[in-house]
Amino acid sequence: MFGRRKLLREGVAAQAVVVSSELRIPAGRKSGRWLIQLAVPFPDGTTGSASCKIDERRIPVPSPGALVPVRYDPNNHAKVVVDGPALDARRAARLQAAAQRDAARVQEALDAVRERNGDTPTG
Repeated sequence: MFGRRKLLREGVAAQAVVVSSELRIPAGRKSGRWLIQLAVPFPDGTTGSASCKIDERRIPVPSPGALVPVRYDPNNHAKVVVDGPALDARRAARLQAAAQRDAARVQEALDAVRERNGDTPTG
């Protein structure tokens, strides 16, 4: 039997497709959770369904058709969990790429200002 933790460690990695999502923010709170319905295509050609709740800070707006990393029990396709570590790694990669793009834009702007002023770049 696969429990949630065991599924995350030993389950088969896959991509699920967002069918629908709804943001639920409890009264008095600033952030909420996405309630997401997923379609999970399995290698045998069948498609399962799953629902999950994900903190809104962990995932951008999960629009229909978006992919979400999951893990499932190969012996029981009804057992599906969102792969939180993969989701977090994907978010970290997006943030790192954005930081690199920002740094490149800053450097380009500095170079342009130096060129206009006739300065030569240092170090």
